[in-house]
Amino acid sequence: MEGRRASARFCQPACRKRGARGALVALLPSAGAGLVAAVRAELVAAGRADSALGQAALGLAERLAGSANTGSAVAALTRELRATLEAATLGATVQESPLERLRDQMADRRRAVAARGCERPMRGPGGPR
Repeated sequence: MEGRRASARFCQPACRKRGARGALVALLPSAGAGLVAAVRAELVAAGRADSALGQAALGLAERLAGSANTGSAVAALTRELRATLEAATLGATVQESPLERLRDQMADRRRAVAARGCERPMRGPGGPR
C-alpha cells in the first residue's frame, strides 16, 4: 500500500469509501519486500545472517522497504545499507554454484587459447578442409 502519509489506512479515497461500505479492501504488500529477501539471501549465502552486522543490514533493508521515507532518507539508507552489507560480508567465502564454476572454467580456457594463439586451422568458409 502506498499511502500519502505513513499513518494512512487506505491507499486512496476510493478504497476508504469501499472500506466504509463494508467491502473487502485488499492491502498490497510494498515493493520493498523483495529488497529484504534479497539482503537476507545475500547474508545467508555469505554465512553472516546471524551476525550483528547482518542483523543491522536486515534492519536497514526493512526500514528502506517502508513507504514513509523521503527522498533524502532513501538515499542515506541506501548508502548505509551498502556499507553495512559490505562490512558484513567482508572476508566471507561465498560458495559458487556449479554453473558459475563451469562458466569460470570456460572463460579460463578461452583466455588460455587466446594467449597462445590459434594452433588449429580454421574450418568452414575460407579455411582448409
